[in-house]
Amino acid sequence: TSSASSARNRGFMFEIGAGPTTISYGALVDSYFSAAQSAGLSRMQLYLNIDLGYALTQKLYLVAGIDGVGDRFYDSYNYVQINSYLYHAGVRYYPFETGLVLGIDGGATTEVIQSDLGVSATSPWGWGTGATIAYDFARKPTGFGVELGLRADYLTIQGSPVTGVALYLDLLWK
Repeated sequence: TSSASSARNRGFMFEIGAGPTTISYGALVDSYFSAAQSAGLSRMQLYLNIDLGYALTQKLYLVAGIDGVGDRFYDSYNYVQINSYLYHAGVRYYPFETGLVLGIDGGATTEVIQSDLGVSATSPWGWGTGATIAYDFARKPTGFGVELGLRADYLTIQGSPVTGVALYLDLLWK
């Protein structure tokens, strides 16, 4: 089939995924968290994403979604968790119609702190950006696929930068 006829097949895209991540809150805060780990607290960091998109062309999707990072400190008795969210709009570009995927996003961001110690707080809204490079293993431009990617986010929370890098696996339908 020609590109023109297969372009009509592209429409909506939905993807959901997760993976390991690392997040940095700046040197001072990171040093406190390192000290907490040295004192025996465990730490788990997890990246989650969900995106909905619409094909503008055979190679370009307009997307909107949410990226989240859960950063949990815990021991056998208690936990404290920082959830960082990026509510974004952006694009996903497939240079070869399948395979390589490039993306860039921007939007609003916030952090939520939760604990079983009765502590909870939500930051004021900030802004953030994200970039994606991934590989979509689907052989065709439409249908079910699995995507392995690398994601970098830069968030501004109360004027302070928060950065994260994640390796993720997405299930997607396009």
